[in-house]
Amino acid sequence: MLLYAVGSFVTGRTLKFPPLVWGAVGSWLLALLSTFTSFDLNMLLCGAAIIVSYIIPGYLLRNKYRKQL
Repeated sequence: MLLYAVGSFVTGRTLKFPPLVWGAVGSWLLALLSTFTSFDLNMLLCGAAIIVSYIIPGYLLRNKYRKQL
């Protein structure tokens, strides 16, 4: 999850796209939370980290691109 966060953070800062940076922060928080939970819950947190750091910002970026066209 930390790798998701680093990649999202760097890409968000490069593109100057705040939702991607906020997704990275959310992924960092989920990674921190996963250190205190069991393996079963870690898998759910990993899925949540992917949704927060990649899928939601990706849809927002696609909508921003479509509005520019």
